[in-house]
Amino acid sequence: MVKENKMIDKRAQHEIFGFVLIIIIVMVVGVFFLMFSLKKPSSSSQTSSELSSLLEASMMYTSDCSVTFIPEYLKLEDLIKECYKFSNKKCLNEKNVCDSLRETFNITIKQTLNVNKDKPNKAFKLNLVDWNNSSVLEIKEGVFDGCKQILGTSYSRYITGAGNLDIYLEVCKAG
Repeated sequence: MVKENKMIDKRAQHEIFGFVLIIIIVMVVGVFFLMFSLKKPSSSSQTSSELSSLLEASMMYTSDCSVTFIPEYLKLEDLIKECYKFSNKKCLNEKNVCDSLRETFNITIKQTLNVNKDKPNKAFKLNLVDWNNSSVLEIKEGVFDGCKQILGTSYSRYITGAGNLDIYLEVCKAG
């Protein structure tokens, strides 16, 4: 009887040890799962809402183009309207308003997104489209090959006497 009790005790110890071992294995797997599922994305990546905010904020950027008098320089949003309505109009610095728009957009978007083939943002494409779906302005920087992800956003503005102008921005994230 004493021998039987010792056998039962040993069997109980083996069962408890096995149970504890299973619990430890499950906990280790759970910790690895949590580490990978809760891993934060890198701070250099943009979301579509961040791109939307960038596009909206860039409308308030002051260009180097004035069409009335200096120092009344046009904001990017006003420069878009001038380019759409009067594409042959010149700024007081003798630049064409559409060329100034292209240059200003290129500088603001490229520098803000830090676009480069060796960076997280490989390329961007910006397209300004009128109500008739005709392209008014298109700017491309970089190459859209091998993108891990393409993020996009749009911005719309009504222009009196001309209808809606839509701006589409796409960004190629490196793969």
